Amino acid sequence: RIGIGLAIVGGVISCMLYNVDDGHRDVIFDHFQGVKLDVIEEGTHFIIPWLHRAIIFDIRTRPRSVPSITEIKDLQTINITLDYEERVLPSIINEVLKSVSQFDAIELITQRTPISQCVSELLTEHAAQFGLLLDDISVTHLSFRPEFTSAVELKQIAQQDVEKQRFLVEKTEQSRQANVIAAEGDAR
Repeated sequence: RIGIGLAIVGGVISCMLYNVDDGHRDVIFDHFQGVKLDVIEEGTHFIIPWLHRAIIFDIRTRPRSVPSITEIKDLQTINITLDYEERVLPSIINEVLKSVSQFDAIELITQRTPISQCVSELLTEHAAQFGLLLDDISVTHLSFRPEFTSAVELKQIAQQDVEKQRFLVEKTEQSRQANVIAAEGDAR
């Protein structure tokens, strides 16, 4: 009898308890009053079985990516991918593309962090006008036309060749100086 009584009490308590996991929120549907206005945070909570029903919502933000092609100040065409944490309106995306287009390709390559920060500030400001709160904005991918990319690579190769030649000239000069010092030493 005690075992059956404990099982019934345990079953009733089990029906009265429910968990709201991290990243979730809950509202209670009351069969007489409708949806209650209180939002329930994470944790373990009590409900009255058969009278209340817990409706749990997943409120975690998930990054979304928007790829786009735009022209920048020096008329280069770049592929840009934006990661954002909330639903962004097309006008906000256009705002980002406008803010990126004011820079040239070299600035985008060499000053990526300050430009990403500038874009983030502009986008957050613009999103606030629509009542949107953006958690994180980052420019994750920039790619340029193949012609521009190959020109940059050729320039880097040419700079490496210049450095190599400069090294060889310095090596030859040091070798010449070593020979002069050795000849002076032999003469003494």
